[in-house]
Amino acid sequence: MDTAWFRHPRLGGLALGIAPQDSAAAAPWTRQREFASPRFENVWRDADAAVAEGRTNRSWTWGPGPWFDYKEFYHQSPNGLRQVQYFDKARMEINNPATTSGPLADVTNGLLPVELVSGRLKLGDGTGPDQNEQREPALLPVAGDPQSENLDAPTYASFRSVATSDNGYKDQNKVGQRVGATLGKDGAIGFRQDLAEQRGTDIAVYESVTGHNVPRVFNDFRNGGPIPAIAAFGLP
Repeated sequence: MDTAWFRHPRLGGLALGIAPQDSAAAAPWTRQREFASPRFENVWRDADAAVAEGRTNRSWTWGPGPWFDYKEFYHQSPNGLRQVQYFDKARMEINNPATTSGPLADVTNGLLPVELVSGRLKLGDGTGPDQNEQREPALLPVAGDPQSENLDAPTYASFRSVATSDNGYKDQNKVGQRVGATLGKDGAIGFRQDLAEQRGTDIAVYESVTGHNVPRVFNDFRNGGPIPAIAAFGLP
């Protein structure tokens, strides 16, 4: 049997879909290693083809390639469905196939981390409950091994009190200072001087809209790629 994880707006978190092999042609995950749209592939190539081919030493923006695509409910999209594709590090979306404006031809990078941290599943552009389904924040490790092997790692839920979503949190401007803050799985903030002494941890930018301080290493990565940072990553 073929199995795949997918985001379903009526099921909690990620749901496991199982399809018999003889019906795999009709399953949404059967071509998960292929690009669901040439527009997705063009955006990926602009950012990550050079990484895949060894022509640059920068890290991935999206990842080595797509691993899953699906049609997800979205109120403003044709027939209420939008095309999405998931990568190791992000999700791409085409909300309206008829429009191709902007630096990424109207491919959006989405706010998947906001959904995972806040627990608020976006089903449209609106602010009402018909287009925002509130759930619990995701209890999945942000990075590293799976939860079963990574019991003490912070989850997306750990960031709810310090990540700007709907909580009104904004940090003070700390440009010029160094980052040594730590975050525990329980959301507790600590400090490690040895981390603050690492190269690239000096804060280079303060984003006043989100209230986030951006260390130099992340700011350099955001702005060092071949596509506009605001289009690929949004506001930090």
